[in-house]
Amino acid sequence: MNNNIKPIKKISFIPIHRLHTFLPIGDEVEIGFLSIGEIPFKKGTATYSINRSPKKGGTLYEIAINCSVKPMDVPRLPGIVLLERCDGSTLVIGDPEIPIFASEITNLESQSFSVSTECGHFPYLLKS
Repeated sequence: MNNNIKPIKKISFIPIHRLHTFLPIGDEVEIGFLSIGEIPFKKGTATYSINRSPKKGGTLYEIAINCSVKPMDVPRLPGIVLLERCDGSTLVIGDPEIPIFASEITNLESQSFSVSTECGHFPYLLKS
């Protein structure tokens, strides 16, 4: 098991227009925002994966997040996702230059929240 993958405690979404500070410092990032929205996922359904692929220009990280959610309006604006993990650390997925767009899948039985993105670095840790 990869030590970087840990169970998810909370998923939050910050629309880019509500983000006023995004300052990467090494593998951490300091962020400031006006408002944040929590994604109300059903316990035990939140998963994420981080695939690392070497390429000619460097390393490519493909990140995917998926969970079943309680009835909600899935954010349609570009933004960043905060994954708070059970160990207390928080991964920051996306940034102002390459924001995240969420997808929604709804059927008769459930609704899900999903994001998928690629970037040239491992997701930042939120600076505490």
